Amino acid sequence: MTRRAIAITTAFLAGFAPVLLKASAALFQEEEKKSDTKKIEVHVKVSGESGEQIPARTKIKISGQEKACGALYNQDAEASTGANGVASFSALPMCRVAVKVNVDGYINKREEINLADYRSSDVITIRLTKER
Repeated sequence: MTRRAIAITTAFLAGFAPVLLKASAALFQEEEKKSDTKKIEVHVKVSGESGEQIPARTKIKISGQEKACGALYNQDAEASTGANGVASFSALPMCRVAVKVNVDGYINKREEINLADYRSSDVITIRLTKER
């Protein structure tokens, strides 16, 4: 390569440096905004259709349904119910989620909920139908 070609290439690449830095800064700010999403504690109560208790330590999964859910969009949160049939999830982002419950002897259930409408005093109630 000649000196002139090297000089032209260097000048060309140097011209892109500010553009690349600006794009990188914009992406970083976007990631910061995602992590600034308000987080809440969510309680989910699961019972049978007529109010009967389900087995303790039943696994409940919550998955994000939109990119605003951050990490929850790619990886489900999981909690187990206590003796009272309630599972608690801490620090969930306020976004649209799907609550999934699979219990032996009951039909699997999936409900979509918008956590932006959820208040900390609320309990999400899910009633399961027995398999026949």
